[in-house]
Amino acid sequence: MEQFHKECEGASCELLTLENEFISLGFVQVKEKNILEISLRGRAMAFAKIGQRVKVNAYCTEEHLVVLSGMVEEFTSTHVRILNLRMLDGEEKRRHFRMNVGMRAYISLDGREYDQIAYVSNISLGGISVKCDMPLGMGKYFYLKLRLPTGFREFACQVKRAERLEDGSIQYGCVFGTLSLLSSESLRSFVMEGQKKQGGT
Repeated sequence: MEQFHKECEGASCELLTLENEFISLGFVQVKEKNILEISLRGRAMAFAKIGQRVKVNAYCTEEHLVVLSGMVEEFTSTHVRILNLRMLDGEEKRRHFRMNVGMRAYISLDGREYDQIAYVSNISLGGISVKCDMPLGMGKYFYLKLRLPTGFREFACQVKRAERLEDGSIQYGCVFGTLSLLSSESLRSFVMEGQKKQGGT
């Protein structure tokens, strides 16, 4: 658990039931050993009861997912406090579905001028992989505009991994930052629909 504390403070996360039913998106706040608080991102899609065991998918980096379970001590409109944490592995871990796509997107460094074209190769509720010619340093924050079935949506992203491809472009693995309620719900609807079509778990 100590390694989790060091790597995942502030990470984007998903809060789920043990049956993998979605509750909310949020950010990890480690309080002390075996105690976790999640700052909720937007409106929760469901509520967990006090004493209920839940699952947390913490996207510490685009490639590093930590899955925990614990018992809900407190659940409010802004945060959730979880006790008795333990890491999950094997079959009970069940990494959240990542959807393969081929979509055009637009990048902005200031959230105003979307003047750089990018291509999205896959997306999940916690992050996205994009290819573009623009150099983005590790840890760099940027904004991405993507057309979903509900319309264009904006996403705050942070670079966690970069790989230069043979054509000279760069493939970036990114995690999402704070999202608006509209963007969060549009993303969830899009990914869940893709999961059904692709037969993901």
